[in-house]
Amino acid sequence: MWADVYPKMLVPPEERSATFVPNVIVNPEDQSQPEDDVDEPDNDFEDTSVTVSVGMGESIPSVAAVYMPFLNYLNDGRDHSRQGCLDWFASSFNISPLDKLLTYESNGHYRWETVLDQAITLFPSERITRKL
Repeated sequence: MWADVYPKMLVPPEERSATFVPNVIVNPEDQSQPEDDVDEPDNDFEDTSVTVSVGMGESIPSVAAVYMPFLNYLNDGRDHSRQGCLDWFASSFNISPLDKLLTYESNGHYRWETVLDQAITLFPSERITRKL
């Protein structure tokens, strides 16, 4: 009965319709070229490399430094979008354009935006809620 529901899962080997053939790994042969056959690089192309500059994070404040000014900003009784909050944050704390390019390697999130996001996540833990 269970074979009808799960046709290929956990079926005994004698009832399986597929077989497994392991790959054979062969050592590669020496494919090096003789020295006289080495290709010379083309020098007809100009260098198109670009150096990307990013900041060191000096203009990004800590969450503790952002928390109270951010609460004061939100205290005007209006609805605020995330983008509006980010614009306020960048201008109020003078986040440099180079520091805005810094990202975390693990997830690609911008570091300066993460500071504001962390301040927002502290609101429920501090029992800061909006009365509806």
